[in-house]
Amino acid sequence: ASVRRMRRTPSIVGLDCTQRLMIDSSRTSLERLTYAPNAHREHAVFRAAAVIAPLSRWAADALADDYPDCAGKISVMPNPLQFDVFDAGAPGKRFTRATTDRRPRVLFMGGDFRRKGGQVLLDAWKRGKFAERATLDLVTGWPLDDTKLGAGITVHRNVAPRSEAWKTLWN
Repeated sequence: ASVRRMRRTPSIVGLDCTQRLMIDSSRTSLERLTYAPNAHREHAVFRAAAVIAPLSRWAADALADDYPDCAGKISVMPNPLQFDVFDAGAPGKRFTRATTDRRPRVLFMGGDFRRKGGQVLLDAWKRGKFAERATLDLVTGWPLDDTKLGAGITVHRNVAPRSEAWKTLWN
């Protein structure tokens, strides 16, 4: 969300929900307050973006309502993931895990590790010392030396799309 960088490099911002929608669905005033910095920043990010690609018409409508000056940049791009391959209770299970297990998990899936930004992710992971507070699952066939990856990183190899291992990692 570097607005300065976005002004130099045309950027696409993808989102599934605006901060107002998150604030509106918050259960407590403290939870609402945690979204305030993001809500303050998102308009600058949207203004700097070349394209804004929400995953749903619902998010696009909220975006256009909240930021009418950005409406011309909105292009709905539905998630290509086929949700019918997942258990209908998966969202509830993910929510429960997210609210009980305070250690975030990051999932990267990409056969072409470098082209999809895998090395950039690893560099940021190490510089930011994220292993101290999160775990990273890498799903790739790329030849990585597991012994040099460091703590908090697990490489999953030979995971076929829509296989049970694939579903488990997504869930």
